[in-house]
Amino acid sequence: MYRDLTEADAAALRAGQGLTAKAPGGTWGAAEHVANSGPGAGGAAANSPWISTSKRLDVARAYDSGHGVAMIDLNKVGSLQTEVWQTAPRVNGTAGLPYHRSIWGQEVTIYGTIPREAIIWPK
Repeated sequence: MYRDLTEADAAALRAGQGLTAKAPGGTWGAAEHVANSGPGAGGAAANSPWISTSKRLDVARAYDSGHGVAMIDLNKVGSLQTEVWQTAPRVNGTAGLPYHRSIWGQEVTIYGTIPREAIIWPK
């Protein structure tokens, strides 16, 4: 799995820490996270306890904001992991955003945290 690193992600890795969701106490479900739309003000930054990863390096690189990309060993991630496309409605329009975005991004959505020992690179 691959994750484009935010500035906060890159700083956490440099400090020897793992990755943490933007809003660890947030209430959004995985489908709301993938759609980037759910209840509450402030969007994902204030409401999503999920972390996006992709099976495809090119997808992660497409989101790279200049802080690099990490490779993750999912076998070392103890928290809940889900592929939203497997349960999201397969419809068009706003209701289908979770399905379509999950498929396009080949996303595996991880709840809460990714421990440092699950990061293969960068070391």
